[in-house]
Amino acid sequence: RALAAEWAASPASFSAQLAAIVERGRRYTGSEHLQALQFVGQARPGFDDFIGRWDALLVPCVDGEAPPGLSHTGPSALQSLWTLLHAPTVSMPSYRGPAGLPVSIQLVGPRYADANLLQAALHVGAALGAVAAPMPAESPEGTHP
Repeated sequence: RALAAEWAASPASFSAQLAAIVERGRRYTGSEHLQALQFVGQARPGFDDFIGRWDALLVPCVDGEAPPGLSHTGPSALQSLWTLLHAPTVSMPSYRGPAGLPVSIQLVGPRYADANLLQAALHVGAALGAVAAPMPAESPEGTHP
């Protein structure tokens, strides 16, 4: 719904990936969309109660290593929940997969506690040490060396 005007004006300007997302969203009625927003809104206080016990949760960020190149960052299924709950997150590489590309972890913090989450991320990053060493520079073709 957020891109409705842009979609109506120029659907051909959308990438195939974004066009598929917009088309999937267009299958829902306004009433169904509102019902989903209300459900998520009601879930947020329960999430606040749950996560308030910790500085951060350590959760998977993706289901494998990063895809090669810069055209796609990978599936967002393991990140969408936190967006819906308005929870701050920090993703960081934790090790390298079989192709030598990073596999990331994600820290999720309580809503409105971004500074605390960033502090927790500093500690996790220090604990990862050399495992989370800087990633190599991108090659001119946009793929990892």
